[in-house]
Amino acid sequence: MKRKHSKWSGEAEAGATYEWGHMVDNTPASVVARFYTALAASDATTIGALLDEHLASDVVLQLPPGLPYAGALSGSSAVKSMFVAAATAPPVVGPVAPTVESLAGTDTVVFAEVRFTWAGAGGTGEGGESLATEKWAFTDGKISAIVAYYWDPTACPAPARSARNR
Repeated sequence: MKRKHSKWSGEAEAGATYEWGHMVDNTPASVVARFYTALAASDATTIGALLDEHLASDVVLQLPPGLPYAGALSGSSAVKSMFVAAATAPPVVGPVAPTVESLAGTDTVVFAEVRFTWAGAGGTGEGGESLATEKWAFTDGKISAIVAYYWDPTACPAPARSARNR
């Protein structure tokens, strides 16, 4: 989301980011919305740049138990690598085609309700649609934690459950 204020028009805001002379909205809700827009478009370049700018070095991504890839990833490099890989190629197992149903938040936390299709073995969408709510925490303007709450992790397709046991 870009605003139409030119940084050369005397309307510049302190600490604002500009692209091609236009101010970029870097509020936490805008950062999360831009992330999901890029993820849905499989735009790994935009995701990489966005995360380079907005991830805290000690960020933690927590994925729910019951998923083949459950657990925590720590550090900006690991979290960025996972999301860039997700945008680069469809996952063998996991969510694909995310769409944001709603966003709500403040300057320190954003909640995103996300609808997606489960990919089973080979990247098929055999698991049907599902929902997740993700809590994005911001500290000093940087993403410090992302916690995913899936509607029903045990509903992932049988091939996804068996992949966890390999």
